[in-house]
Amino acid sequence: HVRVTSVTTPFESRLAVSGVRVFGKATGQRPAAAACEATRVDELSARVEWAPVDGDHGYNVRFGSAPDKLYRSWQVGGSETSLDVRSLNAGAESWFAVDAFNASGVTPGLAVVARR
Repeated sequence: HVRVTSVTTPFESRLAVSGVRVFGKATGQRPAAAACEATRVDELSARVEWAPVDGDHGYNVRFGSAPDKLYRSWQVGGSETSLDVRSLNAGAESWFAVDAFNASGVTPGLAVVARR
């Protein structure tokens, strides 16, 4: 089981938890890193594509305004090899990375800037 304890919340609000994932210590290897390419489709959208990785269960597509600021993410299943992201900031550079995961852990991908 997993226990979540809240010490304090902003403005005395109620605690809310969303999107919790718990990984154990499975035997085996983490998947290899996924290499991605991102192409800006229009001012607010980009298409991210990657080659499938052996031994994966799925992918986390992380994106943001700089390679070290990939604060937003989208999770896709292991059979998917592309994602259309339609929530970008107009007029700003967008960076993407695809992390592969399985029961043994997560392998971070390298960040790339979306081409125009």
